[in-house]
Amino acid sequence: MQHHSACAPPACGRAMIRLRNLCLTVGGAANGGRGRIVLDQANCDIPQGGFRWLLGPSGAGKSTLLRALQLAHPPERGTLEVLGADPAHAGRRATARLRRRIGAVHQDYRLLPELSVFDNVALPLRLDGMAERSIREEVDAILSWLRISPLRDRSPRYLSGGEQQRTAIARALVKRPGLLLADEPTNALDETESLRLVRLFEELSGLGTTVVIATHNPALPRLVPARALVLDGRGQMVESAP
Repeated sequence: MQHHSACAPPACGRAMIRLRNLCLTVGGAANGGRGRIVLDQANCDIPQGGFRWLLGPSGAGKSTLLRALQLAHPPERGTLEVLGADPAHAGRRATARLRRRIGAVHQDYRLLPELSVFDNVALPLRLDGMAERSIREEVDAILSWLRISPLRDRSPRYLSGGEQQRTAIARALVKRPGLLLADEPTNALDETESLRLVRLFEELSGLGTTVVIATHNPALPRLVPARALVLDGRGQMVESAP
């Protein structure tokens, strides 16, 4: 991979993610109010439909950056724009609307064990007030796409790790988000399923969804070559070409 000192601007269209002199810290309360800097003076533009790997060693700040992009971790300094909007200057309702356009796949899945697979995936649509008939159509389509339709009535308690992972991914995708953030999405999958999932993310990117996938697995970017944001663990971020 060829490395550059800063992320390149989008080739066309407006940036769906824009970082300007962004600084992110963690652990301020545990360090007397002075957080550890995990990202310092970061600049980046990712266009609509952009696909980016987010790479770096454990503890480098990949999950923290994903939380910031999900509007769940305010920057210490600098500018963060997501889906063309700056949440720092948006009201509460506008920020809530923005969050609903972001799909996230977490390492711990965050499935509700008291709900079936179908109802876990349907939950975001029900919270948005979608009609039940439309919900059934949307959920059935995404379950079929991810090949987990036979699991629709089962509780997550009785699923394998890979099945739970695919259910979490279905929930993240069912609203057709403008931005998809995935934190180690292939941890519970074998090589064949990992390749299939990454190809699915690539397909979503081709349809216009901006995709950012964090991983510490160096083999994944070789499955689907794409530009990568590389965190060095010392606060610096560079972009690498495929």
